[in-house]
Amino acid sequence: DRLGETGVAFASLVSGKADLARAAGIDVEADPPYLRQVAKARAWLVPGLAATMPPRQPPGAGSPIFLVGFPRSGTTLLETILDSHPGLQSLDEKPTLPRVVEEFEALAGGNPTALARIDDAQAAHLRAIYERAVDDSCERRPGARIVDKLPLNIIHAHLIRRVFPDAGIILALRHPCDAVLSCLMQNFQLNDAMASFVSLGGAARTYAEVMGLWRDTDAALALAPAVLRYEDLVLDVEGQIRALLEKLGVSWSDAVLDHTAHAQKRGLINTPSYAQVTQPVQTRARYRWLRYRTELEPVLPLLQPCIDAFGYGDAEQA
Repeated sequence: DRLGETGVAFASLVSGKADLARAAGIDVEADPPYLRQVAKARAWLVPGLAATMPPRQPPGAGSPIFLVGFPRSGTTLLETILDSHPGLQSLDEKPTLPRVVEEFEALAGGNPTALARIDDAQAAHLRAIYERAVDDSCERRPGARIVDKLPLNIIHAHLIRRVFPDAGIILALRHPCDAVLSCLMQNFQLNDAMASFVSLGGAARTYAEVMGLWRDTDAALALAPAVLRYEDLVLDVEGQIRALLEKLGVSWSDAVLDHTAHAQKRGLINTPSYAQVTQPVQTRARYRWLRYRTELEPVLPLLQPCIDAFGYGDAEQA
């Protein structure tokens, strides 16, 4: 890939991922198993859900900030920058919200209207579970606001909106083709979600379903996230982070400009981006997919709705 030999690189990726799939007993022709979780989350998005939501509150000093997006959309870089801020503390992909989801599903008992029917006492109970999960995951820095980065929490945006009306939501975006290509390029530890990325088709189907659910949830509930595009961030870190912090109600700190040194001091970073975030920000992966346009042609129809919806329709000119 670095040498520009995209045909050789792509053939090797496809061959290697096929080997992984066979070793793990994954049928690359079947729908990825993670799509069942997406479908379950989508079932909560019932008509009239917006009318049951509590009034949105301004971001509170103690409220969490949920950093969501599709994997390989720059979330680790963004998390590292935000964790450099003395008033923010990242959880480094701890399964805190999943504990809330598990409890909510137990309360729901399979009823798809459960989210629309949740009352304030149940919401407070779920918030308490979340706070305990955070306490179990880290030693809190006094006065720091939690940044909860787990990209695929994006499928639970409607639950976040109901349980945490004063939470901040950051949507990390990257061109859909680049996100899918980068997922194909990573050797993830296989679980239900990461098993989606053992084939190009599986990665594209998962992107379309995950981000399609986000688009429908945002349209229904007006989530008003702070949106940050990877392509913009790597070109102008200071300008993009200033605007982001302002939307989140967080004061500026020059410490975020020294995020590379901060990353080097953090120790283990539990994502495939650990090497990149300990180095100066680079732009070589920006719109990399354009070199792989021919190879990605079969999945473009799946991705085109999100390409258009997220404003990437003219990316060929970038």
